[in-house]
Amino acid sequence: MRVYELAKQLGVESKKLVAECKKRRIQVKNHMSSVSDPEARKLIEYFELLKKKEAEDDRRQSAVDQRKQIENKQREALSVARQALSQQVADMGRAMDEGRRKREEDERARLEAEAEMKAKIQAEQQVRAKSIAEQAILQRQVAAQKVQGRQGQASASDQPERRSTQAQQGGFDENQASAQGAGQSEHAQQCQFGAALRHGEHRHGVDEEAAHQQGHEGQHGEVHPVGARQVRHALRGLGGDGGTHARRQHQVRAPCVAVHALEQPDVDAAQLPQAPEERLRGGDVEHDHGRSRCRDAAQDIDRVPSRR
Repeated sequence: MRVYELAKQLGVESKKLVAECKKRRIQVKNHMSSVSDPEARKLIEYFELLKKKEAEDDRRQSAVDQRKQIENKQREALSVARQALSQQVADMGRAMDEGRRKREEDERARLEAEAEMKAKIQAEQQVRAKSIAEQAILQRQVAAQKVQGRQGQASASDQPERRSTQAQQGGFDENQASAQGAGQSEHAQQCQFGAALRHGEHRHGVDEEAAHQQGHEGQHGEVHPVGARQVRHALRGLGGDGGTHARRQHQVRAPCVAVHALEQPDVDAAQLPQAPEERLRGGDVEHDHGRSRCRDAAQDIDRVPSRR
């Protein structure tokens, strides 16, 4: 059998079969050379084993390649999964951050709204308090103006009455001063009159002793003319200011020291100089009785209160 026919049967190239024949030391030159049948069967067995080996190698390589492909795909899938997980984690982190940021923003907005509301309420309260204070001040001013107006009206209405009261008070003060002066003058006159009466009583006692010595010269004793003149002078001194005191609002009444007028303190002072003088001149006053009455008159004069 020729070499090219065997190559065609084995499914190999003629060059490869010639090279294998030479390797096995089969005498061939080219593809036209002839090969014996035993040699041809050996070559067919070899190349069939070679094919099986190549097929096994190819299968193994294919399995390896397939496994490599699967591994590559797994690695790629894992990488994709990792990337997806990383992306998911990142998304979750961003979502959490976004939620936290959103919550923080909401809380900040709520606090700002509360602060703004509190500031608004405080401003309204301040405005209300200021308005109330202004109204209170205005009311006090109006009340003060009303009070001042009423006081002005009351002062204007009370001014004539006040002037009249001041005038009356001034007149009363003047009258009181005049009355005090008159009382002091009257007290001085009463002292003078009491002294004159005591002096007259002393002289009257002396005159009584002299009259007792004369005894038979007359039935009635005579009053000493000097004592009578002193009493009359004192009574005239008291009665001299009677007209002036009678013209005043508080009329000064001088006590009467006449014998029968001791119980009549309201006798006019102008009548004092005549009544005692007439009674003394009448000569109807007895010595003992006249002495006791003069003493009583002097005591009554001393008891007269002075007007101060």
